[in-house]
Amino acid sequence: MRYLRNSQEIKKQLSSLFSEVGKKWAVVGFVGYNALDHLPSRVSDLSVVCWPKAGGTNPDGVRRLIDHGISVYFCDRLHHKIYWKQDAGLIVGSANLSENALGDAGLHEFGVYCDDKKFDIHQVLDALSYAQVTPEALAKLDIEYAAQARQKDKSGDTTSRADSTFLEAIKTKHPKKWKLVTWSELRKSNDHIRAEVETHFNTRNWVNDNDVDSSSFQIGDFVLQVKTNDEGIIERANGRWLLVDHIVGKRGTRAVVQVNKLDNRTPPPFVIDGTFKKHLKEAFNVTDWDEIYDNDHVVRSSFVRAISDIYEKKV
Repeated sequence: MRYLRNSQEIKKQLSSLFSEVGKKWAVVGFVGYNALDHLPSRVSDLSVVCWPKAGGTNPDGVRRLIDHGISVYFCDRLHHKIYWKQDAGLIVGSANLSENALGDAGLHEFGVYCDDKKFDIHQVLDALSYAQVTPEALAKLDIEYAAQARQKDKSGDTTSRADSTFLEAIKTKHPKKWKLVTWSELRKSNDHIRAEVETHFNTRNWVNDNDVDSSSFQIGDFVLQVKTNDEGIIERANGRWLLVDHIVGKRGTRAVVQVNKLDNRTPPPFVIDGTFKKHLKEAFNVTDWDEIYDNDHVVRSSFVRAISDIYEKKV
């Protein structure tokens, strides 16, 4: 048995434990964006169980693990911090798999390494109700995480992924879902939005908004806002992210509103650059509405592929 008195000692022991060949489990409360960076570069045969709690587990951190070939499972209300290696032993302590716990400027952490080769991790796992991460579960966490991060009085893992391009974003095994809305002319009056923003956010200013004809939008949604003409055609290549902070009005007079600018806690699905705007315009103008997004305004994977195909043709 060895006492691990700080984050550095825990990380060093974890690196040694998980560098070996054999089955491994990390059963932790939270996974941060930098979780993968705190594991050995060639870690293999690893499964991670974590709590999909907004403000604790970072959905992009989960994506990075999955894209690295690590099996990830969700378990509600999980508070364990166990790192186990078959026929070697385990680390038990206070550290989650996150930058806050294992980074250089992390929290005060403590752990114990037990070289108990007979410890049965399955007795721990059998007492849990966990399931492998699905695209739907990750999409749900995306929205909850974004909504939580927009509350300035909340703390948590504020590290985000680096900005990615459209092509980089769609290569992940579970790409972020995003919605799409259009507009063709400026609204004559914003008084109803101004009143709502002032009431709920104590300001009369906001970053962006868009009228919508659906009740499917929710706080935390990333929405691609596109300007068209009256016939629904994109005349000039454009596009802008709108992260829903608030929803104004009832059905028929509804608007989604972004109050504050995006920050490093809420990165969009990908960067909207000039190339993407041009390829979006080309695909959009030859595609029927019902082939662009579903009834909830979520962009269809077939439309994403149509944009991707244009990238390949332009190479």
